[in-house]
Amino acid sequence: MEIHQVKTRYSNTYVIEQSDNILVVDVASRCDGFVLKYISETMGRSIFDVKLVVCTHDDPDHIGGVTALARSCHAMAAIPF
Repeated sequence: MEIHQVKTRYSNTYVIEQSDNILVVDVASRCDGFVLKYISETMGRSIFDVKLVVCTHDDPDHIGGVTALARSCHAMAAIPF
């Protein structure tokens, strides 16, 4: 397992690689593009390796881009209630 931190002005997103799958945690509003670029360009992985996008709680810096990223990757989104 390898954990990558994607820092933006608005959030710290974590991209977790395990084998063929990627989990993304806490994507802020308007930060999904930064995360997608990081996965494809820096990690050299397909965005379709992302299987799950989650948030730890419902603050905008943790939840705002979760569904947008999940849609782009055709991944599942998990948002706690």
